[in-house]
Amino acid sequence: MPRDVLQIVFRGKFVEGLKDAFAQKRLRLAGPIQHLTRPNCFAAFVRKLHRHKWVVYVKPPFGGPQQVLRYLGRYTHRVAISNPIDCSHSMATTSRSAGGTTLTEMCNAR
Repeated sequence: MPRDVLQIVFRGKFVEGLKDAFAQKRLRLAGPIQHLTRPNCFAAFVRKLHRHKWVVYVKPPFGGPQQVLRYLGRYTHRVAISNPIDCSHSMATTSRSAGGTTLTEMCNAR
């Protein structure tokens, strides 16, 4: 998938997930972003997300798709990775760990 298309697709999926989480009241919006709990403020925030060009860093996996899957396979059943991982098609996968760090891998399953 071309990088420009990936930017648009990733942004769209991210924003839709964010909207769903807001609608289901799964977001913790406290402190300086507490105003986003109001639907009109949240909608304005989401509109701003569409105005910016998102940066997508893409590079092929070093050992190919099988190496990426072996690497991720060591971690998927541990508490360190809390989000589901999707390695379908060619897409970057990011998971936030329990400690707050981010694990990003390139899945290039064919």
